[in-house]
Amino acid sequence: MLNTIINFIARRGPVEPRVRLDDPGSDAVWQTGRIESGGYRFEVKAYGLPSEFGIEGGCISTLTVTDRWSRNEIMLYDRGWIIEPHTDEHKAILKLILDTFIPLENPPTE
Repeated sequence: MLNTIINFIARRGPVEPRVRLDDPGSDAVWQTGRIESGGYRFEVKAYGLPSEFGIEGGCISTLTVTDRWSRNEIMLYDRGWIIEPHTDEHKAILKLILDTFIPLENPPTE
């Protein structure tokens, strides 16, 4: 039985990490979530519009990513990098998060 389970898992291949929000559909500025299959949690402060203070000029002005097991911060951004992503894995996690929080294309005008 164990060999059957191992063979099934091996055939599936590696699991692609993806973002899972704790409160999907919320329009709150502060959001929390996790990276599935990665063991990371994150908290972001994201607005609907890009900003000069956002990561890469985007809508995320504050980001904290922690390792779920050690609880160590692996990335920290607060209008500027405090702890930058250095490994390829951490850079991939940042890209996933940035792709999740995309600024509005047509912001409302007053």
